[in-house]
Amino acid sequence: MPRFLFVLLTIATVRIAAQEAPLPLAFDALAGISVVAPSGSFLSVPGISSPGQLTFEPTSGSLGWWFGLGADLPVVEKLRGGLRLNLSHASLTYQAGETVPIATEDGEIYRASLAHELRGTFTVIEIQPYLRFEPLSWLSLRVGIPVSFALSTDYLQTVRFTDPEGLPFVDGSIEQVSGQGQIPNTSTIFGVSFGAEGKLPLSSAENLFLVPHVGFTSMFNSVNADGAFTAQSLTIGVGVRYILGATTNIETSEVIPVRERLVTVIRDTTVDLSAQVREPVTSLASTVTDSLIDGSVVRVTVRESYRTLLPKPPSVLRGSLRLSFVHDDGTVSEDARLSAQRVRLERTVPFMPLVIFDDTSSTLPARYVQLTSAVASTWKETSALVDAATHWQYNVLNIIGFRLRVNPSATVTLLTYDDGTDQGKGLAERRCEAVRAYLTETFNVSARRLSVEVKRGQASQPAWVMFVEPSRLLVRPLSATNIQNETRLPSVRVMPDVVSEAGIEKWSVSMFQSGRAVRTFADSGAVPQAILWNMNDNLETDAVLSQQILVELKLQDKEGATTKSEPGRVVVRSQSVTDATGVPSTRVEVLRVLPPDFLATPDIELFHGAPVFTSIEFYPAAPNDEAEYLQSSAPVSRKAVNADVWFRRGLVSPEKEFYQRAELYIKAERRP
Repeated sequence: MPRFLFVLLTIATVRIAAQEAPLPLAFDALAGISVVAPSGSFLSVPGISSPGQLTFEPTSGSLGWWFGLGADLPVVEKLRGGLRLNLSHASLTYQAGETVPIATEDGEIYRASLAHELRGTFTVIEIQPYLRFEPLSWLSLRVGIPVSFALSTDYLQTVRFTDPEGLPFVDGSIEQVSGQGQIPNTSTIFGVSFGAEGKLPLSSAENLFLVPHVGFTSMFNSVNADGAFTAQSLTIGVGVRYILGATTNIETSEVIPVRERLVTVIRDTTVDLSAQVREPVTSLASTVTDSLIDGSVVRVTVRESYRTLLPKPPSVLRGSLRLSFVHDDGTVSEDARLSAQRVRLERTVPFMPLVIFDDTSSTLPARYVQLTSAVASTWKETSALVDAATHWQYNVLNIIGFRLRVNPSATVTLLTYDDGTDQGKGLAERRCEAVRAYLTETFNVSARRLSVEVKRGQASQPAWVMFVEPSRLLVRPLSATNIQNETRLPSVRVMPDVVSEAGIEKWSVSMFQSGRAVRTFADSGAVPQAILWNMNDNLETDAVLSQQILVELKLQDKEGATTKSEPGRVVVRSQSVTDATGVPSTRVEVLRVLPPDFLATPDIELFHGAPVFTSIEFYPAAPNDEAEYLQSSAPVSRKAVNADVWFRRGLVSPEKEFYQRAELYIKAERRP
């Protein structure tokens, strides 16, 4: 980042001609308000009339005024000693209770309660020696021992009924004055005082300060020598402080005798570019002050460093991409085209050995393929797998019938469950009879080879008729081989072109079809020079031919700026390039579905004699599904949930659910 350094020199000369002075003497004058609270109880005061010995308890204080003058001198570094003269005014209120008998109108005696209230008012002059500690240049803490004398005092004592409340006296008054005058037998008052004061310079004066004040005073003894009228007070005020004969360095609290001063101010400014500001901003970064005493001259050098932030123009951030296409034969072109090859496809798949009836029906569902006896006589089980128009699961009746015909000694049990009722048992038996009737009439299988077993079930029992045969001769997987033309999509090579002054924080390359992201590559840091995407991993050929693919590059730099490229377009031509030799390559596929355990096909039946696989595809039924792969070093690719794949086409509910979770094991031998 470029930096510009501008040094601005300003020289100011200030001369103050004066004679050296003695130790600086400070004066202050303060005034404010005080919150005075009574403390402690006392007995009736001699000289103040009272009906016997009463105990007076404190009830309330007052808001008073105070004024003070003070002066102090340095004792040691940051510690000063002085004397203060204060004048204050306040009042204290106490109350005592008395019980007296009175006669009621009906001649009875009632013990009434009287309240005696005694209020004393004082004007006090105080002499207070104190120590002042200055931990900071603008703050001082003070502790003192005040000695106070009463200049004037008076008291007022009243009495009134509290029980019954509001009872008048004989003269009809609610409250009577029982005594008033000066407080007798006053004494010298001692206490302790704590305070804190600020020190704020007034204008350009170097020895005159504004002083805010807060303090607390507690009396050791009372105004009256007999123990009456003891108080505590909180004082708040403001005043001025004047330091005679010296100036004060506010930064260091150093007291400097007045001399001729020569001040030199040097300022330097550093200018930076910043993306965080929209307008120029200048701030003081640091200040360093050096002083040198040269006889009667104090030479002061002040070095001020400023920093100016200027708006930084946005960093350059651009992104674009180029596309090329890598075909199966290794060639690279600027246009996308399909490649076609003759493939000898060998497939092994399981099937569910059951027929699922519609609710409340005992008729074979129309979705199951039902042959005539003439067609069944020449039908072979490989037709169920080769015929792409109908899923092999719907040929389960014909597969079992064919295998019973070619294995004359084989038998099978038609097993079902009722719903726990007599009516349900009859429905279950009729379903088994429908299956047996189809096999006997269409495939000419003897009814003696088809036993029926209806077990006790429950209300939620599925409407299944299952083929049970322990030897698994009739329910083993299907296998078929056929020659077919296979088309494959090319791989897309994405070559980003990125320009970023600030550096790339993160990037992504996404492929979209009809507004939906079908594949995304993303990472942080530098963008790779090339990204290779095999379209066959995420898309089917028909989907690509019907809708183009958009490829988009998104960038974010380290300053938070973002941009995206113009989209690249993948348009696949409908014509394809076919292997000229015509010699088919071999592709072996073994489908392993993951239904409930009691319907699962043993792995030994699927993989007996199977080759070493080159890849495995996992088709989850839900996003959080985990596969149960066999021991294999082949690379695994996880497909999309509900992907449109050949072994699901033609299926409908409820049979479709059995083929949702599946693993496809592949060995592909492609010709160079």
